[in-house]
Amino acid sequence: MKKQIIFLMTIVLFLSSCSIDGGDFGDTSYGDSNSINGSTGRFATYKNVMYALDFNKIKIFSIDNPSDPILQNELTINDELETITIYQNHIYVGARRGVYAVDITNPLNPIVSSSIEHWIAKDPVAITGKYIYSTTRDFNRGRLTIYEDRTNGNFIERNTIAIDQPYGIGIKDDFLFVCDDRNGIIIFNITNRENPLEVATYPSITSPRDVIILGDIMICSAKNEFHLLDIKDPVHPKLVSIIQ
Repeated sequence: MKKQIIFLMTIVLFLSSCSIDGGDFGDTSYGDSNSINGSTGRFATYKNVMYALDFNKIKIFSIDNPSDPILQNELTINDELETITIYQNHIYVGARRGVYAVDITNPLNPIVSSSIEHWIAKDPVAITGKYIYSTTRDFNRGRLTIYEDRTNGNFIERNTIAIDQPYGIGIKDDFLFVCDDRNGIIIFNITNRENPLEVATYPSITSPRDVIILGDIMICSAKNEFHLLDIKDPVHPKLVSIIQ
């Protein structure tokens, strides 16, 4: 427990001392200087607002005073909500039956702007520019799907790639990292955003679940531990430490 507390404090200090504006962290899955979360997270912050998933609702809290969050609003979506990612002025919510784009131009009064339907499965999401990457799986199969956002919420499916049992995903520049329960972290080159090319696998993590990318460091959560990886060379991650 002590190691975990030290680990969390280190991350908080790291975030508070760094500026993500200006591209220091590249084009990442969180996409905004005030929003950092993994692709399988159930809450995220944007400016002075926190969004938390509660079954079929997005609960909107004011965090002007972080020690005293105040519930300001709720948005109901007719689906079982599972993951949340913020990119620019939209929330992308992964749910049992699809992905929902929620406009947060007015942060306290979000509006569903569009949705993508898919087979019923888990649904982490990562975004870079106008492209959305989503992993889905059931007990027997999984896949990575690439969508293009043509008109700020009008999605077109561009490609799908079979993956055994994918979980969380993250993006650093032109590389996509996919957690696969059976194979470790699968690394794709996404220079061609619509046609990811598998370039490497990092098999040293058993059952990886999600990643958060902070510049040249990737934090990967597994079943009972965190792995910190140096990804200056994204194709050849190097272990920095393991926190159990």
